[in-house]
Amino acid sequence: MPPEMSVQAYLAQQVPVPGMELDRFLAAVHGKFRQADADSNGEISQADVTLHAEIARAGTRALFAMQIMRADLNNDGAVTEDELRRVLQYDRRMINPPQQDPMRGTVDAQIRKLMAADINHDGRVTYAEAEAFFDPQPVDMRLLDRMSETARQFLKFAPSGKDVATLADVDAGVIAVFREIDTDGDGVISDAELKAFRAKVLPPPGVVRARAGGVALQLSTRNPALQPTRMGIACPMPKPSAAAKVVLIGSDETTAVSTVTIGSQDVAVGVGTITVEPGTEPIYLVVTSYRPTIWRLYGAVARIERLVLTSTMPAPTKDVPADKPLVGATGVPAERVTFLQHTECVGHFETVPSRQATLAAIAVKIDSGMNPAKVAGIYGLSEVSVPSGAIQGTKRGKLVIVSKIPVTVNGGDSNVIIMGDSTATGIDLRRFYPGGVVEIDPKSVVASMPVARYDVLPGRAGLAQLVRASKLEVKNGEFLIKQKIRFPAELSNIYQVKFRLLKGVPRPDGNPGDSEVISDDTGARINFDTPPR
Repeated sequence: MPPEMSVQAYLAQQVPVPGMELDRFLAAVHGKFRQADADSNGEISQADVTLHAEIARAGTRALFAMQIMRADLNNDGAVTEDELRRVLQYDRRMINPPQQDPMRGTVDAQIRKLMAADINHDGRVTYAEAEAFFDPQPVDMRLLDRMSETARQFLKFAPSGKDVATLADVDAGVIAVFREIDTDGDGVISDAELKAFRAKVLPPPGVVRARAGGVALQLSTRNPALQPTRMGIACPMPKPSAAAKVVLIGSDETTAVSTVTIGSQDVAVGVGTITVEPGTEPIYLVVTSYRPTIWRLYGAVARIERLVLTSTMPAPTKDVPADKPLVGATGVPAERVTFLQHTECVGHFETVPSRQATLAAIAVKIDSGMNPAKVAGIYGLSEVSVPSGAIQGTKRGKLVIVSKIPVTVNGGDSNVIIMGDSTATGIDLRRFYPGGVVEIDPKSVVASMPVARYDVLPGRAGLAQLVRASKLEVKNGEFLIKQKIRFPAELSNIYQVKFRLLKGVPRPDGNPGDSEVISDDTGARINFDTPPR
């Protein structure tokens, strides 16, 4: 948490939901205090800030060093150029067939950078040399070490003239702020009270101050492999023009689902909206998400000098390499779109500031040569405006008629209308896709892999589609498979259900993910361990 925040602004972010009472508010802040109290002596001082920083620096240094030492294949305590080459080529084996890989030369460049850690020039990099080489700069640590920042924030609770904050000092500040928020004095923070207080003390939602500890986001590039998870992975980005403004947007997923897929029928693809605000300054836009996503661009799209896209979720099917980002875009010319080659090139993030957001910004700086001027993120993204970074999260789409697309669930091509009303299908699509199911023309999509319409929509939307087609029936919480079907993509985690394959019905195509499928013929669970090819 940036230390320049006032006590009021800091505490406004510690109220996660309306309905908070004082006792719960105090308990939540007490938990943060105990975390910040590094030496557990019951007070926060500069000594706690220093201890957090020392531990974070040591851990970060060791983590970075281990990225190079993993190439110590013969376990002799040192890494040679030959070992590095073998490991780097191993890491890249799935990016492209070697004879078609346009970036083979980057392996030599990576080796030169990493072998620069060989301080005594004996052709071997030891652990000590690797630690020294990856020693993070102070500005990098200020961005990465969140606990030191939290301890600094608690120092703001110290009374005037004191340099130590006790729990009693913090409690006094919490009680004062609670009373300031609770304007009607009923002892409960309402939604309206919380919104009004946050509007008074916080910047507008989604607008990110790209600063940490009063230090502008100027990231050191002395350490060429500062993002620890991607040693040896080539992640080239076109260089931005001198006039361009670099913007970095992150999310876990979007609130809408697409009618077209990227790479495989067994991948669930979301849809997000990017609105380019009016202006003349060119925008170099980098967007990273966890789940595969198609980004629709609207507005002053001519400002987009370059759109760099990636996703970080490993593909759930053998149809595509697990480390291949599955992303696409509409509304922007193909020649202005770049797809990163690996899911570990730029990590996704959900909140700013955070360690994940900082690492993503560092990766962009390293690969593009310019610092992001704006960084913004959210877990479930509906719309984002650039270059301001203003984000809208959950936004409900039209679900009365979700989609009307050619499908094969009736044994042949037909138009199927999927109703969003749960009384029509027994499935509440609003819960899972508050942004709706978005009709996408596959011909309009520029993507990292081939684009095609879904035979059956992914997740719960596909289940609703199959119910409407009378292929499935919902009964006692189970989905009865009445006719030959293809499973919707990614029926795992919150999307998993229980199927029962009725007698005489052919085994479904596709893969049910984590969902259970019981055969009425045998009474046993059917094994779908091998993903469809």
